[in-house]
Amino acid sequence: MALRLDALQTMRTQESNRLLVAREPVREDIQQHLNWLDAATQQLIEVINDHIDRLPF
Repeated sequence: MALRLDALQTMRTQESNRLLVAREPVREDIQQHLNWLDAATQQLIEVINDHIDRLPF
């Protein structure tokens, strides 16, 4: 799970950098992908936190 989180965060950084230099026709597509990456990242963080909460201590 941690590897996937790292991958999502890396992809977000890449797309964010692309957005800075993108031409108008692709800006909306990149922004939609950033929104999806944010949602996927948040969902995975919740799964990880839930997993941690269920670990016996």
